[in-house]
Amino acid sequence: MEDNYRNNVVDFAIIYLDKILDDLDNIGFKTYEFTNYIYKHLFNIDINDTGYGLDNSTKQMTNDIGDLKIYNELDSRKDNYLSDIKKGDLVFFHTKELNASMPTINNHYPGHVGIYIGDKCFIHVLDNKITIDKIDDKWLSCLVASRDVIKDLSNRKTMF
Repeated sequence: MEDNYRNNVVDFAIIYLDKILDDLDNIGFKTYEFTNYIYKHLFNIDINDTGYGLDNSTKQMTNDIGDLKIYNELDSRKDNYLSDIKKGDLVFFHTKELNASMPTINNHYPGHVGIYIGDKCFIHVLDNKITIDKIDDKWLSCLVASRDVIKDLSNRKTMF
């Protein structure tokens, strides 16, 4: 069942690949709401709801849904962390500023969130477009956390 949920998250997110967010106003989400939209639509959970912080990526990182793993940004072996991240997990990155599209380690908030789709790739919003990127040196250096939301889904009564 868990694998089905993970595949559903990835498959549903990929439907929006290459879409421009301005063209998606009719379904009601903005740049910072893409990840929340996926989980809300599929599982009727608001991953921003119980979190705290200045932006939605921080709220999603600080909420109480699922398991949060924090990564040491300066760890030279950070690529080993990727083996612990599963399809459908949220991945968090530091950015220049809360809404910047290019990552840097000089920020105290994640500022950017995407959904891990496997093979060291994640789907996210970049420059107002839904895209897939490889977690390569640029993104890996700014990876700060992952959250396994799906792990708790089978125990939640609010689903469907």
